[in-house]
Amino acid sequence: MAEWNDLAEREALAGVRPGDPILLTPDYRVDELIGLYVRSAPFSRYTRETKRNYTTDLCLFFNFLWRRGKLWTQAVTSDVEDYQYWRQEAAANPRRVGGAKWDRELAAM
Repeated sequence: MAEWNDLAEREALAGVRPGDPILLTPDYRVDELIGLYVRSAPFSRYTRETKRNYTTDLCLFFNFLWRRGKLWTQAVTSDVEDYQYWRQEAAANPRRVGGAKWDRELAAM
């Protein structure tokens, strides 16, 4: 960890605050564009729990897209519809969610 001595300064320069999520792509690259969102004024006003929940919800959707060979910036309406089907109805999904949970996931997206 010695080579990370200046991490606090680098985070401050980048606008990263304590508790801010840093999202990585499945191949371990920092997603700078989504980083702008999680450092934005609207996101920063969410409670810590809402930030945590939204980040989890976004990651589930991003992973769904990644398995389809897409980045989140390439998602279209049919991807969201397919994801909703997977999350709520697909028999192959052992962890289907109800309407309230889906509504929160959709709000995060």
